[in-house]
Amino acid sequence: MRSTGWISTASVNVGSSVSTALMHSVIRRFRRADILSLQQPSGVFAGDGFGETDTRFLYCVVNALSLLGRLSELDVERTVSYIRQCRNFDGGFGAMAGAESHSAQGKNM
Repeated sequence: MRSTGWISTASVNVGSSVSTALMHSVIRRFRRADILSLQQPSGVFAGDGFGETDTRFLYCVVNALSLLGRLSELDVERTVSYIRQCRNFDGGFGAMAGAESHSAQGKNM
């Protein structure tokens, strides 16, 4: 969130009413659904009802919980354990455990 009160989608963007409206829409949806139920036994979070998993979804859930003031409800041990499984020999992170390192994943971690 910018000092202007607008939410920006990236650090280089100027906040806008569109980004702000989108974030508020997402937060309202998360308030209605129990996003913690999307956590899988491995610690990663499913992105939808079909069970697709990826560290991007894990990041989104942690960020949403923080925005909602519910971060204390997160199973930190399971979540961190999964993130550690995604780290590779080169120090990078893959999108999932066993996946090759990808520069975009470092941004999320």
